[in-house]
Amino acid sequence: TSACGEVDPDDPTALAECLTGSGHAGLWRVDEQGLPAYQLTVDHRCDPAGQHWSPRPRPQGNPIHALGNGRGLMAMARSSGAVELYSQDRGHQWSTMEDDWIDPLDESWPVQLGGGFSWVADGDVVRSTRFADLGTDVASRQQLRMFGVGYHRTVTTLDDDLVVDRVTYAPDHEARALVAEVTVRNLGWRPRTVGLVEVWDVDRHQVKVALLTSDLASDGLTDNIERQRRELQRNTVDTLSWRSSERTAVVHTETLERRLADRLTPGEVDEYPDDLFLTVLSADEPDAVWLADDELWADGPERPVPQTAAGEGSAADRELTRDGWGQHGLLAIRVPVTLTGGGSHTVRFAFGYAPGGADPAPSVQALRDEGSGLLGRTMASWRDRLVWAAFPGLPSAAALQRELAWSTYNVEAVTGYDELRGLRFVGQGGSYRYIHGLDGALGDFALFTEALTLVDPALASETLRFSLAQQHAPSRDDAGRYPYATTGVGTFSDVGLYNQRSDVYEVLPWKIASYLAETRDPDLLDEVVPYWPSDLGESGTVLDHLRRTEDYLEGELGFGSGGMIAMGSGDYADGVLNLTDEPTSPGGTSSTYNAAFAVHGFPLLADVLQPVDAELADRVRAVGDGQRQAYEDAWLGEIYARGFADNGAPMAPELLFVEPQVLAILAGLTDTSRTDDLLALIDERLETSIGAVSTAPLEETGPVGGVDQPQIGGVWPVANAWVTEAYARSDADRGWDSLVRNTLFTHAETFPDLWYGIWTGPDSFYGPDADRPGEADAHLATALTDYPALNAHLHTSPLRALQGVLGVRGTADGLTIDPHVPTETYDVRWPRLRLWSRPDGIGGTWTPVGGGAAVLRVTLPSGLRGGPVSVWVDGAQAPVVVEDDVAMLEVSLRAGEPLVFELGG
Repeated sequence: TSACGEVDPDDPTALAECLTGSGHAGLWRVDEQGLPAYQLTVDHRCDPAGQHWSPRPRPQGNPIHALGNGRGLMAMARSSGAVELYSQDRGHQWSTMEDDWIDPLDESWPVQLGGGFSWVADGDVVRSTRFADLGTDVASRQQLRMFGVGYHRTVTTLDDDLVVDRVTYAPDHEARALVAEVTVRNLGWRPRTVGLVEVWDVDRHQVKVALLTSDLASDGLTDNIERQRRELQRNTVDTLSWRSSERTAVVHTETLERRLADRLTPGEVDEYPDDLFLTVLSADEPDAVWLADDELWADGPERPVPQTAAGEGSAADRELTRDGWGQHGLLAIRVPVTLTGGGSHTVRFAFGYAPGGADPAPSVQALRDEGSGLLGRTMASWRDRLVWAAFPGLPSAAALQRELAWSTYNVEAVTGYDELRGLRFVGQGGSYRYIHGLDGALGDFALFTEALTLVDPALASETLRFSLAQQHAPSRDDAGRYPYATTGVGTFSDVGLYNQRSDVYEVLPWKIASYLAETRDPDLLDEVVPYWPSDLGESGTVLDHLRRTEDYLEGELGFGSGGMIAMGSGDYADGVLNLTDEPTSPGGTSSTYNAAFAVHGFPLLADVLQPVDAELADRVRAVGDGQRQAYEDAWLGEIYARGFADNGAPMAPELLFVEPQVLAILAGLTDTSRTDDLLALIDERLETSIGAVSTAPLEETGPVGGVDQPQIGGVWPVANAWVTEAYARSDADRGWDSLVRNTLFTHAETFPDLWYGIWTGPDSFYGPDADRPGEADAHLATALTDYPALNAHLHTSPLRALQGVLGVRGTADGLTIDPHVPTETYDVRWPRLRLWSRPDGIGGTWTPVGGGAAVLRVTLPSGLRGGPVSVWVDGAQAPVVVEDDVAMLEVSLRAGEPLVFELGG
């Protein structure tokens, strides 16, 4: 697994074959489209490499992969072969979810199979392409499984002559539906006819918020949560229908007793679920259709491969009704396929939902109109939407090239859509979304846009506006407040603790400023965004929301000890108030983190706001200046404090926290000597083989009872992006080493038997010296170990770190490029920015959202320093001013068009 090719400095999109970081669950591959893919070889039913620890009594495993298209379509593919369609349009819910739990208190709930697999009727025998239906003695040989960019592929050999190759993917299309292209191949010389059955087992599973979701709190806690969520279906009834003229099956679900007046009324659960549909896209005519489980299985909750699918069936129009409780809807369509000797045939299906309560027919027709080339067009579009990077000659360059492309996809794949605001957004995902029914804190949303702005500025803009839309309306008593997290249908939860989480009031304005600087978007500040709750009808521009954010920060939140912004009920790190025995209060205890975020973001925000609202700009600038002084005063002689209690005592001064140290360095608060000392301390006390842990004792405590004392905090990718940038500014080699260490491939090399941490993972890991090294953190209130996957921080953080080591950041008047990498030969391509470098030249393209005059500041490579520098902009020679090895170019941007620049001798 050490085999790894070389990257091409002239074409970073040419993905090198590299097995590094494959772990023991499978192998990294370059697929037919030249995109990264993971070939899953593990059988999670019997191999520990496909399982993971959890406090739940039942074995946990069944590795998972995200399918999405960045338009709001979201699904998960399982090792078992199931595909689970997820939606957040109207609260957190699955349309299909694999659920094999037989409740010992009520064994009547039938097993739910998920969807996205085939049954093949050959004579009177029915066989399945679902991996879980294959024997453990043959499954891994009988079926190839690939997790790819936007798709899940299985190639199943059913007998010596019959192979079923199916690709289930999220199309580059507005329709909210997965497409399955199923190719049946006859490897023999005799003709044969089989019945190809497309299967989607409907399971409307709503994720209503539960404050405690981990069995660490009490045995069987999660079982009771599952029971509560199943009970929601007692209030529903399904109408299942088949329309032969449209070749479409539809599930219409009605809520029997509604508490919400209409679709636009916020609520904890969705009382107006969208219709689901399964349709045949190709010209093939079905000969049998099943709509409910009792049409295939006689009785009992178990669902083996139904041999009845080979019998007589009907494709005539019909409609039937089933209770929602028990989730009896099952859509299965059989298409006869006749194959010549050596021949093959492809059938295309689509399964999805019609958003907004619409009729599925227009979505079906739109997908049919795309024809058979939709898969190819979707894969081609992904090549243009990913980040590609070639750093030839540097350690792990090929593995990093793969990871950056893979991370870009995974960030976009978990894009949700909110029907009430009409906005897409990237939330935290992971257990917070899929187990808790929450979508992370709003400060996290803002940090994600840092990785998105150069990738998909429209998605970054929508994510920022979605965050602003959670701000409480002016007519409310808590006007201007942001909640802890979104949930349900347009509502929120403070999880009983965090009614005044304080980091969002600094991070969200900071990242709005960064977005405006990097995109030159002329319209964002004028965009109208609703306040919460949306049914009040109150709204304001982005600029209005920023004013109210500043009002709340200066007023209700206020300033605590040492003049720093108050902690509130918590800041960027939950539970921080438990770190001290000193007296604390929301308005008295202060946060270095909050001060740091304001120091970083408020000067830029003030500069951006100055032309449109000078008064607000002055207020923002004054807060930023005040926090800079307060941050400087938080120096304790060896480290920066975590914060201060009401009485001015530093919080947990015996502990070293990584964020206050690196954020001070990045803010320019430290001179060279202090920078070196802090980085040395981080390296000594916090660094591990998979990145820096967040917290450790400041001093060596030595062994207690002969046992070395472990580091306290976990490895948090969100913080390590800043660590990497701080190292890089001081020493390019150390920065590169940090960038490589904070990757999935390094985690997989270190802990190869852990499937999560190879292609997906949680938002944090235990350090290598913990009781469960490298695994997800286990906490009473969280279910990280139940669902240790699909967290956005894991993928946004390397993208943020990449910008950090290349010194790419927006300014009030333009863009700065100040690379700190241990080579001067590289080519990096974001969808909106390309940057290439050689020792004797540097250049690229910048595609802004808006136009107008701007200044490019580019640090020169070694071959251009001390001599004449020539500049070309859009093919014409342009003037340049060079000061301290930085070239300043005044350019004129055109909205949505690439500006091409090159600097040479």
